[in-house]
Amino acid sequence: SVVMKMGSDASTSLLSKLTGGLGEAAGGALSSATKSPTETEIQILSSRAVAGRVVDSLRLQALVTQPRGVSAARLIDSLSLGGSFRRRTYHFTKVGSAYRFEGPDDAGTATPGAPVKLAVGSIRLHATDLPSAFDLELRDREDAITRFEKHLSVEKAGGEVVRVEYRGDDSLTAAAGANALLANYFARRTTTDRGVNQHRVEFLTAKADSAAAELVVASRELRRQQERSGVIDPQVVGKIELERASQIRLSLAELQMEEAALKQLIAKVTNG
Repeated sequence: SVVMKMGSDASTSLLSKLTGGLGEAAGGALSSATKSPTETEIQILSSRAVAGRVVDSLRLQALVTQPRGVSAARLIDSLSLGGSFRRRTYHFTKVGSAYRFEGPDDAGTATPGAPVKLAVGSIRLHATDLPSAFDLELRDREDAITRFEKHLSVEKAGGEVVRVEYRGDDSLTAAAGANALLANYFARRTTTDRGVNQHRVEFLTAKADSAAAELVVASRELRRQQERSGVIDPQVVGKIELERASQIRLSLAELQMEEAALKQLIAKVTNG
């Protein structure tokens, strides 16, 4: 259950002023004509946009059919399933340290902790704590959102209280589904209520993070260049450059002396 505390609405206060001089029946008719802000929030809370974020975060495009009562997030570390496709089931059997999988269109070997290429995308199993055999049912994102909505119930309990109920395929997913839905809703609600200064702070924070990332990349490139050249200490670099400059000045002086001697020789040859 969640309390949706809304701020004072200017239209509501105006309506109360307008209906103040009318009878109770007329005032009640005008009041009922306006929608409650709570009803709007219920529509947002039960929208496919919010449900899609929950499906992505809990990896609900996958369903563990065997063994029963195991959440997909416990077996799958990440998954990327693109496009639209028919629902399909993959059977995984442990063979040594890897798993042999068979599906309706493909088969192969899956290594825990490493990406596995499938006909409909790719998944990555957790590196540890996997059963010896399991069946994994995969569906596209739109079908997964539709299935999530069928198991979801969002209704007004009374006043400003809204009841959110989600029935999952296992106890962990059931609890996580409702909590994740509310967390994503609150994140969107916070985004809507933010002011201009908060937007600026988040923009500058993102820029600072990107600048920090660029500095890290630049420092790594500098380190690689220093390791390739074999010179890392700046004091050593300065000493080497100073010695090279001294050698160049010495060579320049010798060349200038040879130049003067050659000019004298050329002048004598010219004069016979």
